[in-house]
Amino acid sequence: MPDPRQGAAAAVANIIAAIDQLDERERQRLYVQLLASRGPPPTSTRPGQAATVLPNAATILPSPVSNATSPATRVRTYLAESGVSGKDTAPDFTGIAASIRKLITIAVYDPTGLAGTELRRGVQRLVETALNGLDATPSLAKRGIVFELQWVNRDLRAQERTRFGPMQCPVYLADDDKSGSNIIKIIDEHRYPKLVPYMKFDIRQHARDEWGGGLRGTAVPPGLGRAYNRMIFLKKSIFTEGDRMGNKTLITNALLHEFGHVCNITTHATDGTAMATRLTTQRMIGDVLPYRPGDRDKIVREVERLWMLQKSLSS
Repeated sequence: MPDPRQGAAAAVANIIAAIDQLDERERQRLYVQLLASRGPPPTSTRPGQAATVLPNAATILPSPVSNATSPATRVRTYLAESGVSGKDTAPDFTGIAASIRKLITIAVYDPTGLAGTELRRGVQRLVETALNGLDATPSLAKRGIVFELQWVNRDLRAQERTRFGPMQCPVYLADDDKSGSNIIKIIDEHRYPKLVPYMKFDIRQHARDEWGGGLRGTAVPPGLGRAYNRMIFLKKSIFTEGDRMGNKTLITNALLHEFGHVCNITTHATDGTAMATRLTTQRMIGDVLPYRPGDRDKIVREVERLWMLQKSLSS
């Protein structure tokens, strides 16, 4: 009769081999997500107060688990479907590393809870549907590359802003400060360089001009060559534009517009599509605006470039 401990040992060896394929940031993220998948964090109550969620490991890193389509859910599903019983099963766990590497994460940092649960779910569904359906080839789908939107109930410390990889894009919600000093501070904390290869303009001055120019947001692209931190800034005022409780279509269109810019689209459309600027509230709340074919292709090529860059960093 075979010793069940041998099968368990083989399974553990396969897990370790899969984890060894990840870089330090990916290993840390996987560890946090697996911890988070064990269940909700504990709550703390005081007399006369509603229960509050205590911080746990999933609220410490830039990309915590926040919804049912998160990487932790996929890892948990993968483990279940692989038939891991702890006895004599020795499945192949390399898919865990591959699935995390192919995730494009857009994380919206909302520490004050501007967006309620229903609004968050609506925006998440619309953004993910739009981005996961933009590739007509579909070369991204063949590679298993998936877009995911997360909402995060906290802000980042300065040192955390430098930890994002090529496949991650933070979204910051900021006050409508006409000088733009609040967003410049965040750009500096990301250690975004003053000069970026292939960028023909001063990104900080460009951000100041757009932020003080009556637009709904602005974006910092990564440039070409190596990928610098990319980021999106949205004005808090858009969360009451069109609806005092927030309009999911308007916020989705604002996010899709700025995401095009962080994929190195530096021009605006004039036909009312996703990359058009200064659209009316009525236009923004009507339907989710599509990208022009040319803009869509630019985003796909940029995502493919980022995926290759991520592979080179992880090898």
